[in-house]
Amino acid sequence: MKIVSKLLFTFIIFVSLFDLSIGQSKFGNEWINPSKTYLKLKIAQNGIYKVSYEELVAAGFLSNRVNGADLQLINFGEDQALYISDNDFGPGDHFEFYGEKNTIGLDSLLYDNWKQDLLNPDYSLVNDTNAYFLTLAPEKNNLRYIIKNPNYANTTLTPFPYYLHEEKEVFSSYYFKNVDAGPTRHSIFEPSEGFGQHITNKSNISFKTSHLSAVGPLPKISMRTGLNGNQARLEILWNGITKSSFITPAKITVQWSKTLELAEINNSNTLIIQNTYSTSDQHILANASLIYSRQFFFDNKADFSFAMTPQSSQRLLEINDFKSGGGSAFLYDFKNKTRYNTSIVGDKVRVIIDGSQDTTSYKLVSTVDGYLTVPVILTFKPLKWEDEGQQYIILTNKTLYNSGPNYIQDYADYRASQEGGNYKTKIVEIQDIYDNFGNGIDRHFMAVKRFAAFMNTNWKSTEYVFLIGKGVEYPYVRTADDINNYRDLVFFVPTFGFTGSDNMLFSEGNYPNPYFAIGRLAARTGSDIKNYLDKVKLHDASPFMQQTIEDKYWMKQILHLGGGKTDSEQRDIKNGLDKIANILEEPIFGAKVYSYFKNSFDAVQFAVNEEINMHFESGVKLVNFFGHSASTSWDFSIQNPKDFNNYGKYPLINSFGCYSGNLHGINKGISESFVLEKDKGSISFYASTGSAFVQDLSLYGYKFFRLQLNENKNKSLGTIIKDLASTYRDTLTQFKTLISQLTFHGDPALKLHIDEAPDYLFNQEVAKSIPATVQAAAQTFEVELECRNIGSFKKDSVDIVFFHEQNNGKLIDTINLRFNGIANQFPIKITLKNYGNISVGRHLLRAKIDPKNAITELPNPDAESNNELSIGNKDGFEFYVVDNVASIVYPPDYAMINTKEHFVLKASTSSAPLAKTDYVFQIDTTAYFNSPMLESGKINSEGGLIVYTPKMTLVANRVYYWRVSPDSLSGQGYKWSQASFAYIPDEDEGWNQSHYFQFAQNSFQDLVISEETGRRFEFGKEYKIIKLRNKVWSEDDKPGYSRNNILFGSSLAWTFLDEGIGIILNNDLNFWNPAVPPGGKFGSFNPTGDPLDVYAFKTSTPQERKLVIDFLENQVINGTYVHFYTIQKYKTSNYHPEDWASDSLLYNKSIISVMEKLGAKQIRSLANIGSVPYIFQMHKGPLGVLHEDASDNIEGIIESISYLYNKTNRGKQATKTIDESKKYKKLKVLFSENNGAKEKSYVNYLKENSSTKIDSFIVSSKDLNKSIPSKIFLENVAYDSTTRTSPQLNFWRLSYDPLPDAAVSFTKSEPNNTNGSIKQGDKLKVYYDIINTNFVPMDSILVKYTLTTSSNQSSTTYKRLKPLSANEKISDVAEFTIGTGSLTDVKVNIEINPNLDQPELHTFNNVIFKQFGVERDITNPLLDVYFDGVRIMDGDIISPKPEIMVTLKDDNTLIPISNAEVFEVKLDTGRNQLLEIPMNSPQIKFTPAGQNNPYAKLFYYPELKDGEYTLYVQGSDATGNKSGLNPRAVKFKVIEKQSVSNVLNYPNPFSTSTQFIFTLTGSEIPDIMSISIMTLSGKVVKEITSQELGPLKIGNNRTEYKWDGTDEFGSKLANGVYLYKVNVRKSNGEKYDHFTNTKADGFFKEGFGKLVILR
Repeated sequence: MKIVSKLLFTFIIFVSLFDLSIGQSKFGNEWINPSKTYLKLKIAQNGIYKVSYEELVAAGFLSNRVNGADLQLINFGEDQALYISDNDFGPGDHFEFYGEKNTIGLDSLLYDNWKQDLLNPDYSLVNDTNAYFLTLAPEKNNLRYIIKNPNYANTTLTPFPYYLHEEKEVFSSYYFKNVDAGPTRHSIFEPSEGFGQHITNKSNISFKTSHLSAVGPLPKISMRTGLNGNQARLEILWNGITKSSFITPAKITVQWSKTLELAEINNSNTLIIQNTYSTSDQHILANASLIYSRQFFFDNKADFSFAMTPQSSQRLLEINDFKSGGGSAFLYDFKNKTRYNTSIVGDKVRVIIDGSQDTTSYKLVSTVDGYLTVPVILTFKPLKWEDEGQQYIILTNKTLYNSGPNYIQDYADYRASQEGGNYKTKIVEIQDIYDNFGNGIDRHFMAVKRFAAFMNTNWKSTEYVFLIGKGVEYPYVRTADDINNYRDLVFFVPTFGFTGSDNMLFSEGNYPNPYFAIGRLAARTGSDIKNYLDKVKLHDASPFMQQTIEDKYWMKQILHLGGGKTDSEQRDIKNGLDKIANILEEPIFGAKVYSYFKNSFDAVQFAVNEEINMHFESGVKLVNFFGHSASTSWDFSIQNPKDFNNYGKYPLINSFGCYSGNLHGINKGISESFVLEKDKGSISFYASTGSAFVQDLSLYGYKFFRLQLNENKNKSLGTIIKDLASTYRDTLTQFKTLISQLTFHGDPALKLHIDEAPDYLFNQEVAKSIPATVQAAAQTFEVELECRNIGSFKKDSVDIVFFHEQNNGKLIDTINLRFNGIANQFPIKITLKNYGNISVGRHLLRAKIDPKNAITELPNPDAESNNELSIGNKDGFEFYVVDNVASIVYPPDYAMINTKEHFVLKASTSSAPLAKTDYVFQIDTTAYFNSPMLESGKINSEGGLIVYTPKMTLVANRVYYWRVSPDSLSGQGYKWSQASFAYIPDEDEGWNQSHYFQFAQNSFQDLVISEETGRRFEFGKEYKIIKLRNKVWSEDDKPGYSRNNILFGSSLAWTFLDEGIGIILNNDLNFWNPAVPPGGKFGSFNPTGDPLDVYAFKTSTPQERKLVIDFLENQVINGTYVHFYTIQKYKTSNYHPEDWASDSLLYNKSIISVMEKLGAKQIRSLANIGSVPYIFQMHKGPLGVLHEDASDNIEGIIESISYLYNKTNRGKQATKTIDESKKYKKLKVLFSENNGAKEKSYVNYLKENSSTKIDSFIVSSKDLNKSIPSKIFLENVAYDSTTRTSPQLNFWRLSYDPLPDAAVSFTKSEPNNTNGSIKQGDKLKVYYDIINTNFVPMDSILVKYTLTTSSNQSSTTYKRLKPLSANEKISDVAEFTIGTGSLTDVKVNIEINPNLDQPELHTFNNVIFKQFGVERDITNPLLDVYFDGVRIMDGDIISPKPEIMVTLKDDNTLIPISNAEVFEVKLDTGRNQLLEIPMNSPQIKFTPAGQNNPYAKLFYYPELKDGEYTLYVQGSDATGNKSGLNPRAVKFKVIEKQSVSNVLNYPNPFSTSTQFIFTLTGSEIPDIMSISIMTLSGKVVKEITSQELGPLKIGNNRTEYKWDGTDEFGSKLANGVYLYKVNVRKSNGEKYDHFTNTKADGFFKEGFGKLVILR
């Protein structure tokens, strides 16, 4: 575009505006009176405008006459002069004003020195449309034009000879902005930035002149240009003669002018500006002008602008060739605000003007065609802009909400709610900003920048500004043509500069740091706002979701993607991301960072996408990309958020690369794709709108996360960005540019949400035993678990306690472990003990984190209540220990059967199936299994229920013992399971103990039965600790006799005897010790007057010693404990041991001989040692000598400690729990040696695990009532305080109605793969039998089917089968479908009678547990593409309305492709636009594959324009396998014009046949097409019709028809050259246009081709 003005006036007006802009106000709203109403008059060209009273009434501004003096007109805050037709302004009246299009009014504020730097003062960067505001201001002296009506009749003035005329060209067709190295384009406004002629090293401008005046100022040429980034030498030539040559710096704006001689002006002139420094030295020309003195000829114009040189006196202007149109003409003097009446005489307009000290601009206007009409008049009602404490500002465009739902208000309401942050919100409409702060100039970003400064000064509470609406960089929306060219472009809220910077839109001057936290939503529709609000609500609510891994752990996961084109780049990028990862992984975040780095030098890396997709879909809190990028892509090909099903788990994306943050371009960028995607994508996207450098991005990323995580974890992301920008406000230009261009696409109030405390829990998807099936033979095995922390990370150690339980709830082991602080996920492997066959069956591992609540976990109470291990909503981790061990089923232990028909032995394994093996059964009448009655047999079985029928004959009232074990041939020995039963025909069935081995399995307290007791019941033993200590007496260290650590004072004979012997007697019946009365007994000495426990004897004379001899011989009887010790009160005390032996001469015995008979060995040595401490202890019974010791000197100390016992007088035994009954009938008991006394022995029965007796003191039999619990145990209490001899229990029996019992047995599975695996998508069938193991029927059988995946995800179904009759079998099959997830194995559990749906005797044999490997489908499907039914080559032409069919074949027919969403279709239009085709588009149709049809078909019906396209197609099968590593790409062309190329035949020459090859374009196949074959003379020998040619298509054709060289009659034509011509017509007879094919056209002349037959 170029604008040509032929008047100097234009230039002078610009100068006046330049001066005006210098004094513009701070905020731009100072001129506004909020109490007034204004009319906004929008104009876009220079001229005199006439506005009528009627127009003002129609606009609603006036309704009655007003005083014309009250009208005030304002432009850029300044009063404008008006001409009012009548001060009584009413119908028929009008006013006039001079208006200019918008040029530099706001642009000048972008520069410190706009006169020097602004490239094009004649062409606004943003908008041509200016705004003039009309209001009523009676309080002011409003500016008016002075009306002058000179006296033309009497003038004596002579016509003035010239005026100043300007020929000027203004260029605006091309936008230019310099770039720095990198390339870096700064957002600030720089010299040479703006619109002009194209960038070039040579510009030619032509100037024509006419009516040149010989008098007046000399001509002057000038030009304004901008220079590119290279040093320049400018050479300027006028009509081929160099006028100037000079070297200038790069990147500046140059204003140049030169005065010429009059002789240098021709009728046609050429100005040349050229760069001569180097080939890369270029310029962009903004304008060029020639000012010269011209005679008064006005070129037949109805309005004309000109200028006059200064002169003090009046001048008469006599103007020729002005188009007055028969009306009047007025001359406006803009400097002096004067309106002159003119005189029109003939074809001349005469006007007398006053003198002026300056060059003055004028405009002459005709009343007929010279006035302009204001095209747009709007009402403007100013706002007050008061500070109301608003914190959160939404700046938007009413276009987004003026029709349909007001989602902007919804957003503001949400941010004002408690959930949204309780902000005081305010919605600001962008048009109000343009009008109040931008002088009404639409789309100008300076209005927003002024508003930002106003807010910063006046709104003290404002924290956030959220721009809602797409912004477009100003060069793309400068003209209406621009908007039309970008038909998909929408513009709502501007950004600042090019490259666009939202930060600088709200910053001071050219600084990069905004006043507030800034974010933008690049919404194009109201739906975009609603969709984003829905996502924000979920994001803000995410910290308050349930404290589960599913809902919270994703917020700990971070995805790092590193790109780069070279080794060094990739290395630097990896280092940068690793530093960020270190911050994120440390306290307080404790993130789990998944890093993926580019490992190729391709522009885009497509690999590794599956894992990245998985992370996106499972949820990541942050995505940090670092690498090369563009506004629409990264160098990882994951830019399509439609691929991610991540509802509610929206990441914050930080893209450290170039341009990816550019929301302001003409195409939809990657940032918009992520943030605006409904229910998918991201919640924000933070990236640079421009280029950036690796080192700068690396530094910024590190500082950003360090600031956020260490100091500002509770601040919003927008605030952190603002604070960090303030830190680098005065940094180097390159880094400052990065700061300014980093754009937050999202709500600036968003937060990262870092929890205040940790929250630990177990990951139920990671729990498995190693091995998966634990064998009972293993001594230990392992369990793998995983602990997660879904809260913040603190380095405190964490305690975990584990409880290992068996199926019956019995606690086996407790393990306490301590771990260092858990940041995110922590694998745990613990080793558990195995206890052989008793471990067989179901196990449960329970665990609890922080069992003592030593760690504060938040939020409370949820974070404190999720610390226990739970798998599939069940407490603990369940696993199985298996073996081929068979357990007793029938008859159960202690059974009492009454019929030989029930004499069958049944055992079950704990889980089926097992390897087939032999099981050995044995039955005998002794538990030693060594009697002559022993019977053995073998059954071969694969587990489940194993049945053996003995051959022996049962004997009534006899107890039998039986056992079962796998055969010992495996080398592991026998693993017996054993039970007993009694055959008692005269009793009801029930429970019985009547034999030694049965009683021996009870629990006993102070009662025993064993082979040692002769298989009789005996009372137990009560043990005493006896300590005997001997030494010379001391009050401080006493010798003596202690029982159970209590020193008996009654044993201290030292207190009354200086020397002698002490003897204490106890017995083993009751340990009772008869007291020694005062005066003594049996010759002992007791002078104390109190009973004593010791028999004290003097030993000085033979007579005294004889009393000791008699006592030992007569009072030490069987069962007596003897405690013998010497007494020495002083060291000089002598008990005369040297004399003891001589007593034999008197009595034939002595103390020595009697003691030696009792077992003493050292007592004879006392005769040699002398009187020293001595002790002796013995039992007159089986224990014999207990202790003997003698000191070797008088000062020695000797001690003995003995553990002695006496029999108890009470004992009891208790059975194990009896739980085999539905209903108990009678309890029978038989005792012997009970003397019939009730208190001697009796039976109680009690509830399981209880001490409360249901009934007691039963000594014979008792009928039982219905209220007895099903689980009881029997207790036998025996008592005999006299002889301490236990009564004998002969039997105790319970008769009852027995519980039923069923067992499950595996039969087979299908498919029956030898490797035990199954394919994804296949159906698994498990066949099994349910067998009644005893002779009691069961109700309908409930069966529970559970399929558990390798991640512990379980699906459970139930099925109820028919009742199970006595001794019956039910056969059934369970079906499971193997899914398409990432499975490695599945576990199948079939459990009958779960949770004891009905009472049953055994449950250990109710489960089939089997594990199957899963063969994952890893085969890629095959993809193919057809255009209108055929495959094409790259570059082929296709129809504008093709049928594009994409087929996807998958060999896995088990899971046919049934969903169109597995396809990805993208179309590159070749116009920097990559369209993603949604699968719900009306242009898409889908045909699924089926069991018998492996092909899924996608049909795409686009409507295409002329151009070159690339179609990208990708497909996945139902298990996620893609058709290839990269999408399939097909390039093609579209030509809408209907045309046909010349037709070639091939082969040529030919011998047998030839085909015809040609190209069709357009959308329709020709209605008529034929080929005429002629001789060289022109005779037609063959006419080939369209029917013969066969089916045709748009694009390249090769006919199915093959011409064999015969004529119309089938005769072969002779060898030679023939001509042929193609006839193509439309149905209406019109010819087709010719499609040019340069190569083919060379073979044709005037439409004729040649073919050669050569046989």
